Amino acid sequence: MISEIALSTTLGDLFDICEEGMMVIAMKNGMMTSISEVSSGLTCECTCPCCGRKLVARKGTLKAHHFAHHAGHPDESCNFAAETILHQFAKQVIEEERKIGIPAVAVEDEYGPLTVTTAKTVRLDEVVLERGFRSVVPDVSCRAGDRVLLVEFFVTHKCSDRKIAKLAEMDVAVMEVDLSKFRYFALSELREIILTKAPRVMLFGRQFDKGAELLSERQSKMEMRLDALAEEQLKLLDFDKIPIRNGSWYSAYHTTYLGYLLVSSGHLNHFVEPDGHWKARILRLFLRNRRKKWRLSEITDFIHSQMLVRQEEATLFPRVVEHLKRRGLAVTTTNDAVRSFLSELLLDRLLQEDELGRFLPTKAMVALSKYRPPRPAYAPRKQWWMERDD
Repeated sequence: MISEIALSTTLGDLFDICEEGMMVIAMKNGMMTSISEVSSGLTCECTCPCCGRKLVARKGTLKAHHFAHHAGHPDESCNFAAETILHQFAKQVIEEERKIGIPAVAVEDEYGPLTVTTAKTVRLDEVVLERGFRSVVPDVSCRAGDRVLLVEFFVTHKCSDRKIAKLAEMDVAVMEVDLSKFRYFALSELREIILTKAPRVMLFGRQFDKGAELLSERQSKMEMRLDALAEEQLKLLDFDKIPIRNGSWYSAYHTTYLGYLLVSSGHLNHFVEPDGHWKARILRLFLRNRRKKWRLSEITDFIHSQMLVRQEEATLFPRVVEHLKRRGLAVTTTNDAVRSFLSELLLDRLLQEDELGRFLPTKAMVALSKYRPPRPAYAPRKQWWMERDD
């Protein structure tokens, strides 16, 4: 139990004063009592809530009134008096109400979050305050039927990694309640905050085992769905591609020294035109306005705005592409295909990229678009212009 006067102590004052090596709340006849309620000296008949030793009530004129250990034998563990008092008060609150709020639990994988359980209030059969300081023990232990819930509170410091590891070994549900934002509240105002309102998170519990099972089930279902989508995509990708607008730009560049760039990449994609034709359109994009600097997003937007991509592109999720790759198929999205082509142009020094990531044609691209080789053969891979500095 805790006296009415002790309940008026704020959570912040309780922790701040205890950190200074003083206590303002002690145990007397099984009740937590404030320093202002007792007489001075040993006549206070109080004991330490941490170690159980006798306390002396120091109520002088130089320092703030506080309790101190008798005979000069303080116990180091009493530095955690504030935590002890809070845990005893929380245990009392939970035991009186026989309930506590449990947060929602969600798990996540590459397919996104998945709700396992929703937030709820559970009825309790038993509440126990664990003993021992500076050892790895839970703050409060609750039981509902055959299920155990360990509750951890923090005001200044969260559970250490060492304590979390020890709690994990107990193989029971563990919840952490955050009271750090309620330092200006008196203990009497913390009842509903402790029970339901304070932020809380599950650290361990059966919910996570259930979540792992649900993720596994979803993974299996998604794999089946990916198989079905992959088959649909293969049908869409396996069609006869035709040139748009009679392939005029392809013809214009195919016979120049740039012709070697217009070969097929060999990857399945959703371009309606053959690879050489959409690549020729990108070359035209740079050559029709040689001083314009293009961003990657502008180039991909241009490709889509020209309706060179089948509408089914929207259904070609990256996961489906990866799934097809795992099946050993060479497949890519149209955006990735465009990026790969731009990388090829950069490698051959036909494009240059500025510090803002914008692309601009080099003099070599402009020159090669005007000249034709003496015979209908592609130029060798290492070109003469690559030996020069533009």
